[in-house]
Amino acid sequence: MLKSVLAAIGRFFAAMPRWALQRVRVGAEWIMKLVAVPSPAYEAGTVPGTVDCSDDEHLAAIRTAAGHIYDGAVPPPSVMAMLSKDDVVWLGTMPKKMHSLVVAASDADLRAHLRGKRMIRGLLNADPAAVADYQKARETARTAPPERREMRPAAA
Repeated sequence: MLKSVLAAIGRFFAAMPRWALQRVRVGAEWIMKLVAVPSPAYEAGTVPGTVDCSDDEHLAAIRTAAGHIYDGAVPPPSVMAMLSKDDVVWLGTMPKKMHSLVVAASDADLRAHLRGKRMIRGLLNADPAAVADYQKARETARTAPPERREMRPAAA
């Protein structure tokens, strides 16, 4: 009997770090939400110091920037100067798979996607409102506790 009591106490202490860690994480997420600073609002348009360029140069700049971001590198300043602030936010919001779609897209398809005429399947719309919605959804999914992220089996 003493052995079973000691085993129960041992199991309790073995489970304690996991339980305590979960409670600390929930408390930390709550505090982060209280003191979170919203991202600064920006005015749509061009970035100061941007270069006027043709449509083909703009598409090439977007494709080059997407390729650099896909590789985990920083795009060169000459390429970044050809992009508007909306383009930079759009490229920075997309996951790696979408960058590969931008790099692989033809000029006609990418041009139609950027103008909102014909979307490329699996690629985020270049509209600032769509980008903001996508960012909000990713942030919600990232900050949700693991209990909400996983599907629980229905009680039968």
